[in-house]
Amino acid sequence: MSDDGNRSGGFWTSIPGVLTGVAALVTAVTGLYLALHQTPHPAPHDPRQSSETVPKQVRGADGFNGPMGPLERGVSYSGGDLYDRPASSAEQCVQLCRNDDRCRAITFIISQQRCWVKGSINPPQQSSDMISARKG
Repeated sequence: MSDDGNRSGGFWTSIPGVLTGVAALVTAVTGLYLALHQTPHPAPHDPRQSSETVPKQVRGADGFNGPMGPLERGVSYSGGDLYDRPASSAEQCVQLCRNDDRCRAITFIISQQRCWVKGSINPPQQSSDMISARKG
């Protein structure tokens, strides 16, 4: 007896073949999406730096290291959040903002060691537990 009547289309037209093809397509599309939509990662922690030794301004050889303005102790920019990340210092938070073109400001919460990256700047509020900075 011949088996020709049962195998007309081959593997790729069978249910396992179709499922394999769909899985490969989903994997490829997901990989492409993740490659194009990566979020910045925090800079490595420098144990010599703490929230107590945050300088008044983050300076480089040309005045400011990037377009960030001075750190503002006791200031919070509420709202306008793009995302938040753990951070060990305000400097680390500033680096996140420098690496993200969407960022307009940051607010670092000292007690939580958390950085809030802002896409818009609202009026500043006073908070002794926070350090903020804006792009200049």
